[in-house]
Amino acid sequence: WDVRRISIRVLSSLITWCVFVDSRMCRRMKTCSIARFQVELLLHQDLNMRDRIVAVALTWLHTRYEDKQRVKHVGVDCVNFAAGVWEEVSECAPIILPEYFPQWHLHQSKEIFLEGLEAFGCVEKPVDQRLVGDLLLFQSSLACSHCGIFMPKNMIIHAYIKCGKVVMHRLLGAWRSPECLKKCYSYPGVDV
Repeated sequence: WDVRRISIRVLSSLITWCVFVDSRMCRRMKTCSIARFQVELLLHQDLNMRDRIVAVALTWLHTRYEDKQRVKHVGVDCVNFAAGVWEEVSECAPIILPEYFPQWHLHQSKEIFLEGLEAFGCVEKPVDQRLVGDLLLFQSSLACSHCGIFMPKNMIIHAYIKCGKVVMHRLLGAWRSPECLKKCYSYPGVDV
């Protein structure tokens, strides 16, 4: 039995079972506690980095949205979610992000998120070459102001202020448009 093949199959099943949200991405349907247990078991297997990013990101589901926070199951915003997942996957020292203020992107074009991602060594790549476990950056005003992790089955997981928590949904509609989906980054050391 190939552990990687089993892991991908199990992760795909978890994504199918773990959480589904309606078109407004705010109503939580049924969450399977067995799926969460399986994610924890997967973290103890010998997974490649991309599979490990997916498994760790799933453990953050339903963590409340809180600006400038990074505590699993307590509170996190989107950029700190990306940093928190990487800290857990790579077991690196805590990542220090540049100072930012909520809603800064409405009033200035400074790319604070790009500075934050580059601060912990992320590598930019073309959006159309995104792979599972890559970071996607979205722009809704003057600068990229939101990020999430690309998941299997064309899904994204992210801390979303409109839902008030970490959610996962399909990457469809406006989320896929070139006006919104602006950049793609790989975590440091993950094949580009």
